[in-house]
Amino acid sequence: MKLLSVLALTSLLAACAGGGGGGGGSSGGGVVVTPFTNFSALQPNTTVFAPAGFATDIPYNSNTITGYVTSMGSPSISSGTPGTTSGVGATSTLNANTLETALNVFSGSGTNATWSIANGDSLTNVTIGSTTAVYGVNAARTNEVLYVYGPGMGWNYQTYGVSITGEGTGSGHAGAMSVGAISPVSGIPATGTATFTGTSGGVYVAATGQPYLTVSDMTAATNFGARSIAFNTTNTIISAFNGTGASAQSGLNLSGTLTYSAGTNTFNGSVTTANAAMTGSAFGTFYGPTATEIGGIYNVKASTGLQSMGGAFGGKR
Repeated sequence: MKLLSVLALTSLLAACAGGGGGGGGSSGGGVVVTPFTNFSALQPNTTVFAPAGFATDIPYNSNTITGYVTSMGSPSISSGTPGTTSGVGATSTLNANTLETALNVFSGSGTNATWSIANGDSLTNVTIGSTTAVYGVNAARTNEVLYVYGPGMGWNYQTYGVSITGEGTGSGHAGAMSVGAISPVSGIPATGTATFTGTSGGVYVAATGQPYLTVSDMTAATNFGARSIAFNTTNTIISAFNGTGASAQSGLNLSGTLTYSAGTNTFNGSVTTANAAMTGSAFGTFYGPTATEIGGIYNVKASTGLQSMGGAFGGKR
């Protein structure tokens, strides 16, 4: 089954992660890994690590014939460490043309998967809705990822991704993460307002257990003085994993109020679907030296049964 319904293929895009600056680290095999700073600092022939502001991971079991989910565990929430070269986040390897040739995502609690062209995996540039991204699937077709192309969205400091492991095997993990250059507390305005706009993406499991990809538009109207964020997603579309049945589902739009304390750069709060069928929480952080971008993750579910939705979002002001 497919992670997404590809609505249109784009021309070749630059890689999904960039970086430069700061010190480098070394991964296995002597590869030097550079900590992410911003997409404008992208360098060819580099391997770049972007830490997660927040990542979510949900274990699941499924029917190996139909692909329908039969049971799910509780979502776990993790975060990365700014300025590091490994841990919870995403690692991208770029070639001489700054095109992505490998991607690894690590949620910290279950999803640790790599897609590499050198190993026979596929990384394809796609457009779905208003979102440009790289879609990856491994050669065994058990692990899939949708990793948003930040510069294609007008972003410089953050992006997000959604991944699935264990497809067709009977069990695996669904993950989502927001990654980038996390804002220092000193860079977050103390007064004024701003509206961040962007997109969100995730995985929706219907009451029947059928899984879908979701994509939405996102707004986060922020009052820096009150340290409050009115979070909303709109124009939600779902698509079956087999690439059929894309449809608008306004009932899955999310809304809620997120808040943060003085002296912190992360926020959280309760969110609810427009049809009131699912409730849960969202977590996020500001990105960039002066909090010009925003990103995070969310999880909502029904009070009983399998119906649930989890994903990530990103945007700028």
